[in-house]
Amino acid sequence: MAVEVMEMAGGSNDRRHEMIQRTQEVVPLTLDLVKEFLEEKDLKYLVDKDGDLVLIFETPYPQNLFAYFVLDALQEGILQIIIRVAPSPPMEETEALKLVNTWNSTKRWPKAFYRDGDFYLEWSEHWGTGVTPAILAHTCDRVLAGAHLFLGELNMGTLLNIFEKFKKLIKSEDSEEDPEKETN
Repeated sequence: MAVEVMEMAGGSNDRRHEMIQRTQEVVPLTLDLVKEFLEEKDLKYLVDKDGDLVLIFETPYPQNLFAYFVLDALQEGILQIIIRVAPSPPMEETEALKLVNTWNSTKRWPKAFYRDGDFYLEWSEHWGTGVTPAILAHTCDRVLAGAHLFLGELNMGTLLNIFEKFKKLIKSEDSEEDPEKETN
């Protein structure tokens, strides 16, 4: 179906074949391959002192996402994406752990965890035998989309928590009011 659409749009068979060949060819996993993905998505990144890639995503939420793309130096072919939510909303540790546990029990990935007052998301894959650029792009897209979904749930949980605290505050104020005021 996609081939027919490209032909109708005037794409050449040679160019289409080259594109399909390039995205389906298994190649070694390198940071250059990850950079290529990021550049194709027009995502700006920094390179830290260890050579890892760092992206900062501004979001419609009060938090931003800091995504680190790391290749394991000890074991060839392992890509790890670690995403830090910053600033993490103020939350009791038990509430934060409940949110993380709910996320991890209902979502396959990225895995969420809570440490020292901050939320993190993590995903890793071993591609020691190589990966196609198409699979790398699809996987990275899914991990980044999952991080945005986590932010939505995090902020929804924060709003519900604020609402519950507000309801308790209103109830306590109502019970402290003068009984004569209520009858008038």
